[in-house]
Amino acid sequence: RIRRIEEKPGLPVRGGFDPVYGWINRPGTWLAEGVEQHINSIGARGRREPEPEPEPGVLRGACFGESYTFGSEVLDGEDWPEQLHQLAARLEVLNLGNSGWGTDQALMLWREIGADLDADVVFVGLLLENIRRNVNLYRSFAYPDTTGLVVKPRYRFGS
Repeated sequence: RIRRIEEKPGLPVRGGFDPVYGWINRPGTWLAEGVEQHINSIGARGRREPEPEPEPGVLRGACFGESYTFGSEVLDGEDWPEQLHQLAARLEVLNLGNSGWGTDQALMLWREIGADLDADVVFVGLLLENIRRNVNLYRSFAYPDTTGLVVKPRYRFGS
């Protein structure tokens, strides 16, 4: 069963506080980075709602990552996961990227929901400059232009 995120209308930003990840995409329609962006009920980019499992013969891909994966500055349909989805009729791709995330947060999300997505392949958006995100808890230390209080968890292997 794919987990759904509660929609909270009236909140001004797409990425809402989350006690596990720091912040996560909230369902709804948002104007961010100057473009309208849609988030479905599982926190994935776009209006398309995934079925609990893909139709027979359809390959499902799940994309995890940061703003480049999410497509922060582009319209729905222009993000690379959606472009990949459009390549073949028998291919379904879910975009679970979250702006500002480190690779650690993407891994944590995949570990939480990956098995429930019934994905045949998993893609991880990895930009080397994001290493600062993986070792930092307070975003303003790594990115001084950040507005607001933005904190994230630190991932530890084991335990």
